[in-house]
Parts: sequence; C-alpha cells; structure tokens
Amino acid sequence: MMIELRELKEVEGGEDAVYLRFSNLPIARSKSFSDGEVNVDLDDYNEVVGIELLSWGPDQIRVLSDIAADYTLRLDRLFFAKK
Repeated sequence: MMIELRELKEVEGGEDAVYLRFSNLPIARSKSFSDGEVNVDLDDYNEVVGIELLSWGPDQIRVLSDIAADYTLRLDRLFFAKK
C-alpha cells in the first residue's frame, strides 16, 4: 500500500515566525508542542491544516520533523523552495 503525502501549499510569515499551510479547510482544534513554539492546526478529520513555528531552533525543527512523519506531510518545498 502506498501512502500519499500531504503537500505544503503555502508558507506565510517572515524570518521569526512562519505558518506552513497544507489545507484551506476550517480549523477544528489546535495542538501545541515544544512549549508552545510549534502549534498544529487540525481539521474535523484530524488532518493538518497548518503548522505555526514561532522559532527555528533545533528542538522546533525536530518537532516539525516528527509531526511531518506522524501526519504524512511533505516538507521538501520548505527546504528546497524555488528562488
């Protein structure tokens, strides 16, 4: 069975805080990680709508990587964006 990864649609924000948008569906609930530095917005189906990163430290990147694995998210556009 092949797992389909959810694509990153848009990156909003600046150098300090960013929002990684995966969907335009309404947010049903949010989960916080890394002392509130990483926040995940979920829809009614428990799929990721977006991820808010309030800082880019090693802990936050590790948490982001774990979230991507848990929710089958593709982050390659974030790290290999076209200029």
